[in-house]
Amino acid sequence: MVSSLVVCLSAGSGQASPAEIARARALFDQGKAAEAYEILAPLEATLAGDVNYDYLLGIAALDAGRPDKATLALERVLAVNPDFAGARLDFARAYFALGNYPRAKTEFEIVLKLSPPPAARTTIENYLSAIEQRAPIKRAGTSGYIGASIGYDTNANNATSESQIFIPLFGATFSLSPTSLETSDAYLGLALGGQTSRALTPATSVYAAGDIKTRRHFDASEFDTINADARAGISLAQGADSYNLGLVLGRLYLDGRANRNLFGITAEWRHLLSARNQLGVFGQYSQLRYQDPAIEVNDVDQELIGLGWVHVLGDGGRSALFGSLYGGAEQETNGRPDGDKRFGGLRLGAQMVTANKQTFSASFGVQPGKFSGENLAFLVKRKDILYDVNIGYTWHPAPHWSLRPQLVHSRNDSNVPIYEYTRTDISLSVRRDFQ
Repeated sequence: MVSSLVVCLSAGSGQASPAEIARARALFDQGKAAEAYEILAPLEATLAGDVNYDYLLGIAALDAGRPDKATLALERVLAVNPDFAGARLDFARAYFALGNYPRAKTEFEIVLKLSPPPAARTTIENYLSAIEQRAPIKRAGTSGYIGASIGYDTNANNATSESQIFIPLFGATFSLSPTSLETSDAYLGLALGGQTSRALTPATSVYAAGDIKTRRHFDASEFDTINADARAGISLAQGADSYNLGLVLGRLYLDGRANRNLFGITAEWRHLLSARNQLGVFGQYSQLRYQDPAIEVNDVDQELIGLGWVHVLGDGGRSALFGSLYGGAEQETNGRPDGDKRFGGLRLGAQMVTANKQTFSASFGVQPGKFSGENLAFLVKRKDILYDVNIGYTWHPAPHWSLRPQLVHSRNDSNVPIYEYTRTDISLSVRRDFQ
């Protein structure tokens, strides 16, 4: 490969040293694309138009982070040899790096028509999947869903299973009331929601969405819930980056009475590192206000910031691994006995979508938390560690219909016994989506 390139370049210019070209090629093969590009770029005025030189210049520029220069060189290659699949693939990658997703998609699809080898086809499918996720909204869109579920919850109220608790302040053991103990029950659930979006420019869009979810227990009606949430915001896509700023409103009803209000501001930045890897930074500020005078002491303001990562596996973008690391704080605003709280968290997960659109998913999370105030009854500063596991499978028996069995298990360890609990929720839900 190097010898043929050297011969061709020697014939094309008396100003280019074959040794320089060979050295540039060797540097590129060693993964030193930037150094190779520095050697090749000054020769462009005399060697532009030579297919072998242009191709080497193009791939060196691309791997050196100069996709704008790469498109110019590779376009010259394709003008001479439009069926050069390798050059066409790198040409598409260069436009992807520039954020010109429509042009990149066109070029990737041309390569697919050239019957590339399996490895190259998988790479192209990963890029096309990334483009599908990243392409800006072109028109207004509205969608919605309605669903129902049946399940069994071993601890509907996140309460301890210990009926007797020793209280250090009094040096005595007390019995808890039945409503303060773990309560298991079967339930029925209903959910409906929708969202709408509209493009303001080719790169900017606004959106609004809302959901209502209810859970009715067969016996423990005092733990029946209604969750109503609304979201709105603006999104911007710019090259490999996307930005989102939004507002969140929510209200929780417990046993038919307003229990808690939520107001929040969210922000997110996502960056495509490559066709398979996406990095994200997210943050949220929230106010939680309890409506029952008996528990409004738990009002808090919460701040959270985190880092997220998604890695698409080499199966055409159907499977992915994801993870996030976050930290935050709660400031008590109404005299919470345990005071302020500092917390952190880690979440890891995976999702696999089969060729017939069945989805398997699993995730694991851990969140330690530490409170600033001493609990007067237990004479300690409270420390918790919350663990959770979520496993689910989604089957699509017909277009727009899905059936999902799911298992969610959580456990909270605490140095204050009344806050320790375990909970397992097993459910089966059916959903109809509307576009």
